[in-house]
Amino acid sequence: MEPQILAARIRQLLRESGLTQQALAKAADMDPTALSKVLSGKRRLSTLELALIAEVTGVSVADLLASDEREAVQVSARAQPDTSPAVVQALRRVDDLLDVDVLLRDLGLPAPPNHFPLEIRQDNPVRQADELAREVRGLAGAGDADIEDLADFCEQKLGIDVAVEPLPAGLDGLSVSRGNYRLTLVNSAIPATRQRYTLAHEIGHLAAGDTHGDTNGITIDEDLYGRHSREETRANSFAAAFLMPETSLRRSLGHAGPTELSIGAMLGQFRVSLDALAFRLHNVELVNAAGRDRVRQMSARRLVLMTGRAEEYQRQLQSIGARRLPTGLLQRAMKAYNSGGISVRILARLTGVPENVLLKQLQPLPPMTEEEMASTDTELVL
Repeated sequence: MEPQILAARIRQLLRESGLTQQALAKAADMDPTALSKVLSGKRRLSTLELALIAEVTGVSVADLLASDEREAVQVSARAQPDTSPAVVQALRRVDDLLDVDVLLRDLGLPAPPNHFPLEIRQDNPVRQADELAREVRGLAGAGDADIEDLADFCEQKLGIDVAVEPLPAGLDGLSVSRGNYRLTLVNSAIPATRQRYTLAHEIGHLAAGDTHGDTNGITIDEDLYGRHSREETRANSFAAAFLMPETSLRRSLGHAGPTELSIGAMLGQFRVSLDALAFRLHNVELVNAAGRDRVRQMSARRLVLMTGRAEEYQRQLQSIGARRLPTGLLQRAMKAYNSGGISVRILARLTGVPENVLLKQLQPLPPMTEEEMASTDTELVL
């Protein structure tokens, strides 16, 4: 962007906020003379200075740099109707994450290339979902193997950053696409099995390229088992096929059919809800409608105890309300911080941890004294 255009926008923000030049310079850790040159269009801002000015004035870096050539932020979200507070809070967090991504990209630390969206070759959304699920698993080299930690799988195998945070009721998750960067945000206030299904659902949106809209747009998806748009039908079918491949289902069910023991084992294997498993078994014709309904009426708690999965059930309960930072973005930010490219203020914005706490955590350990070295068990030092 031309320095004069950016200078005009910053001057407008100063007028709207009531800040003086001196106050802005101090808050943004800039020399007042340097800021004066910026506001006259005679000096360009560094990426760090730009991020700090955006933070002080309460706007995003993307909004400061917005132009006709600005990349569209494409968003798709699974939410229930009338949940604007949840959506607003989620998008506020997404704005923070995207601002950090922009800053790191400008510093020469862009998100790595990814595979999405994929080509869609079928007409029927369910067949599209099945093909996409097989293709995504193939790209990751997973075949029909079980996926234990789906968030780690997304980041390590698919190049999708995963953030998990407690959000108000109504929003399960959303997915974002901009340039090379792919991000999903999942609500940890919902049950663990629904968190997992939501994440798979968002992978389906990204794989199919459903994340459409302008920079302020958000597509609110319909309820999980209600009436669906074509995109929602495909994303839900994708989640089922991706988490529960048909070949793996057939092996796990065996010849005995859906008994409490086999269903309990499959819940532990696929880490989905009874409803999700029942509908998937019916959709691949492993049970009829009556069998599907019998599975849905089983007690999940009883099945957990029968199959000895009490510890796993406890872990699922502990995941409710938990937070998870997007690993790819965090690693890029730490690399920039260690090289002096960004300040601890940017890390605090990304992590939600106060600056003073982060500074203590990031301080190098003091060197060991001679007494400490002498008392160290040398047999443990390899």
